[in-house]
Amino acid sequence: MRSIIVFLAVSCLLNLSAQKEFILVNALSGEPIPFATIYNMTKKKGLKTNENGKFKLMSSTFNDSFEISYLGYKRLNFLISSIDSLNTIKLYPNSNKISEITIRPSNNDYIVELLQKIKKTNPKAEHNSKAYYRLKSYVDGEQVELVESYYNAKIIGYNVERFDMKAGFKTNQEITSSFYFIGKLLLHSRSQVI
Repeated sequence: MRSIIVFLAVSCLLNLSAQKEFILVNALSGEPIPFATIYNMTKKKGLKTNENGKFKLMSSTFNDSFEISYLGYKRLNFLISSIDSLNTIKLYPNSNKISEITIRPSNNDYIVELLQKIKKTNPKAEHNSKAYYRLKSYVDGEQVELVESYYNAKIIGYNVERFDMKAGFKTNQEITSSFYFIGKLLLHSRSQVI
């Protein structure tokens, strides 16, 4: 029984020593290339590099032919025996330029109709709207201020002409102990709030 255990232990050690670790890197920057595909063309099997660009091969595969591929890099065909003593494999970036692509819907009538409607609208039309403003301030991840306001807004064309504040509050404490103020605030376009 003891000889079987010794035999298994020696077999495991020999098996571990029969593996060789390699690293796949960008040939220009030296950065590791994670999750690249290594395909054994002789045995028709593949594997991937880990997040550090490393992978292991058995010594029984050292005479096999391999192909490495990764998106954005040139494919590399090689034999393990051709790798340097540092076990580093270098892939060169592949710069493929593609021509311009234009994507259009099969039926673009709705876009034309929408653009025609926009052109017909009066850009100087006056609109009244409701507006809500909220601001939270934090220091070291803890909320120290809350400002909330409700407004009636006057909009002419694409410009906000004025805000009439209806109600609002500001607090420097917990939200439960708020200081409320009510009043009117006029904000003209391109002016500062006082």
